Formats: sequence, C-alpha cells, structure tokens
Amino acid sequence: MSFDIVRQVASPVIDGWSAKIFADAGCTGAVQPGAAVLYPPAVPTTVTAGKNVCVVLQLFVPGHALDGYRNDASVQANFTFTNALPGLTASYVVHDTTTVSAVALELKKEVRNVSKGGPFGLSNDARSGETLEYRITYTNNGATPISGLTVNDATPVYTSFAGSQEDTTPATLTACTKRTPANPAPAPAVACITTQSAGGAGPMDWKFVGQLAPGGTGAVRFKVTVN
Repeated sequence: MSFDIVRQVASPVIDGWSAKIFADAGCTGAVQPGAAVLYPPAVPTTVTAGKNVCVVLQLFVPGHALDGYRNDASVQANFTFTNALPGLTASYVVHDTTTVSAVALELKKEVRNVSKGGPFGLSNDARSGETLEYRITYTNNGATPISGLTVNDATPVYTSFAGSQEDTTPATLTACTKRTPANPAPAPAVACITTQSAGGAGPMDWKFVGQLAPGGTGAVRFKVTVN
C-alpha cells in the first residue's frame, strides 16, 4: 500500500499550505522522532492481513493565514493486493480539516541530571546508569480557553522509562490521565499521580479534562535512565 494527498482545498484560497504523511508505528497520534515519511513521495509499504497501519498527517500552515482560515486535505490510501488473479486494487480516502485558531499554546521542554543534581536547563549530559528528568511546561498565551489538552512525548533513544508525575496543574484542568511505557496502548490510561514501575521505552501522553484558561500554565515531568 501507499499514501497520497490527492486534493487540498483552502478556504479562503491562499498559497502556502503543504502537508506530509508520517508512519505512526505505535499508533500514538503524534509524529515520533525518526518517523518514516510516507508522503511525499509516496513510499510503498507492505501490509499483512489483519495488520493495523497508523499514520499522522502533519500540516504546514502559511504564515499569512488568519484566524478562521481552513484547509481540507484528502488523504488517500492505495492498496495493491498480491496473488490476486486478475489483479486487484483499492483506494480509500479520509478528509482532514485544519482550522487556524487564535489560541496559542506554548510548550517548553527542560532537562536536568538527577544523579548529579542541579537545576533544569535546555541541555544536559549523563553517563550510563544516571537518571535524567524532563519537565514539559504548557502555557496558554491566547485569549480563549483551550479544551482537550494532551501533551505528547517519548523516551529518548538509548534510555529507559523511570517514572512520571503530573507536577503543577491549574485548577481549571480538573483531571489528568497518562499512558507511558508502563501502560502502553491498548492498556487503559491511569491517573497522572499514579506511581508506575520503571522499564521499557516508547511514547507517553498526558490527557487533561477541563479548560486551560488564558494565561494558565502547568507542567508534567518524566524520568529516564541512560542505558
């Protein structure tokens, strides 16, 4: 099979919209570091019967697009079936609509070496066996509340998961659940305050219930051990 973007319709019509399709091997719903680009160009992928294939569409919004501008991308999956006589093909299309919003969510990621101590910063180093802690701070710099907030990340290469926590959370965000290498999908999410066992690697997400008010800010943390 292969993927293609067969049509893009901008409303109002402006130039500059573009898109890429990435493989999402863990079905995380987010572009992961090192993810394979499936389009452009269209890259053939072999799929066996019963296998799920997840992808992520990454859309680049032109800088001159204003609040309310939209783009509708038609994503097409093309199948060519092997051992079919006569030859058999099929195509399926889904539509992805992106609307430019005045909401501005800022994310800031920092790290510190727990084993050596010291404050959070934008870079750090560690030896095998030492523990790094990452802090992701989210802030609503817009004028309207943000609903359905989800923070996504993944353990860096050559590390293993060593725990996570919710850190500070605004009162307007009334609940938080998480998935980590300790409870990967399809396992159910757990409360963000839950202490989990260490080990494993892969994607993580923290999902919040409620609204992040304008000016609201909070953070989540996770730790990894360097292999």
